[in-house]
Amino acid sequence: MLSNSQIVSLVNEIEGKINPANFFLGVYNFNSWPIVRIHLAFSVIKSRYKSTEMTVKSQRSSIFKIFTRPNFKNHQPLSLVITSSQYKTDYMGKKYDRVMCEFTDENPDFKEVYFESSINDSYDSNSILVSNYVEVIVKFLSLLLFLGPLTRPNLIFNASRKFYSKANYGRYRHVLESVKIAYKINFVYFMSRYFNWFFAKANVNKVATSNYYNLLSMSIMLWANRLKIDTMSFQHGNQSIVHPAFSDWVGIPRSGYITMPKTFNCWSSSECASIDKWAKRTNFHHSYNYGNPWLRYWKSKELIDRPEYFDRYRFNILVTLQPSVGLLPDILLEAFKKSNPDWNWCFRLHPRQLCNANISMIYKELSKYQTNFVIEESSVEPLPILINFSSIHVTGFSSSAIEAKELGITTIFFHELSKEYFPSLFDLHDAVFASSDDELVYYLDREFKKNKL
Repeated sequence: MLSNSQIVSLVNEIEGKINPANFFLGVYNFNSWPIVRIHLAFSVIKSRYKSTEMTVKSQRSSIFKIFTRPNFKNHQPLSLVITSSQYKTDYMGKKYDRVMCEFTDENPDFKEVYFESSINDSYDSNSILVSNYVEVIVKFLSLLLFLGPLTRPNLIFNASRKFYSKANYGRYRHVLESVKIAYKINFVYFMSRYFNWFFAKANVNKVATSNYYNLLSMSIMLWANRLKIDTMSFQHGNQSIVHPAFSDWVGIPRSGYITMPKTFNCWSSSECASIDKWAKRTNFHHSYNYGNPWLRYWKSKELIDRPEYFDRYRFNILVTLQPSVGLLPDILLEAFKKSNPDWNWCFRLHPRQLCNANISMIYKELSKYQTNFVIEESSVEPLPILINFSSIHVTGFSSSAIEAKELGITTIFFHELSKEYFPSLFDLHDAVFASSDDELVYYLDREFKKNKL
């Protein structure tokens, strides 16, 4: 299984051979290489994810809402936000977006855009909904006309063949993946045509996204950039040099890529540096050291209530879980069995894992050995609060380690990918690596004894 650095190196090698600046396909008058690259890289990364990844069930909107359209009678300037329910959290009766909390607060005239089929309790009156019928029509056209982007098959097929051949993914894998890529290019193109109508109706002056490399964001970026609307992304997690969406883009044209944001708002100078490595070769893209707005918000609060499950006088262990390492990895379970019964364990499910079935599964398994743990309440608590009252942080390779570092909490990693993602944390002794459950218990005990002094 390829590591992220190997995937990025392979993508860059392909870019060095195919000249991405010429990736204009068929009738689509835009460079499609970002769609191709993201698909190639993440099709391999996706294979690492465990089957326990689950999402909160969506609530389908009423059939009577299918043909509704946004109302823009006042025609006031509008900031359009593309975000995700994963980044929504409730605290003290107020809804927050942990990625763009400051941006939305500073822009009272903003709207968030979602597909109607994705509606759940996280959405509010600020939501603008892409009607189900629009989504269905776009998907239908994308399937019906998938051969369109393949009118120059030497581009997509050659890139896919080179990539999957070197990745040892089977002789004919590139054929199926090329068809998937063609569908995605169609989707971005046809959905962007919807937003052509959308922007004509709405007076949009800014577009911000928490994840620029999903198809909806790319569709909106395509038309917004053509209209010279200010486009930007906000960092939502790890953005290291081994992340395929943010690492070096070899052969990027001087004009940049129209399906990507103009400004990349980053948490720190190190993330800015990884963007600027390739962005400086363009006259379009650039980074901005915006900081972490979610952490900044919590740091500004004079008083934060301690959750009742965090005992002031106990050693509190925060464990942040993630789909790519499984629901309850063996190393965690074994360490939990061997741990000091006086320690307090706080497990936090990733938003993509958050559902009653997963909570019950973990609760049932851990209860066989000890009762000094919490999972349900901690999985919906804002992460900065959990970190703030923790004694130590444990994770596979979650970007929550960056936030832990900012709040002065050491992280114990237990997945090999952490060495690729967070070398600076190890260099600065803000993190250690546990290769076994015994080593994990050792590091926990060492921190426990330091806390007692």
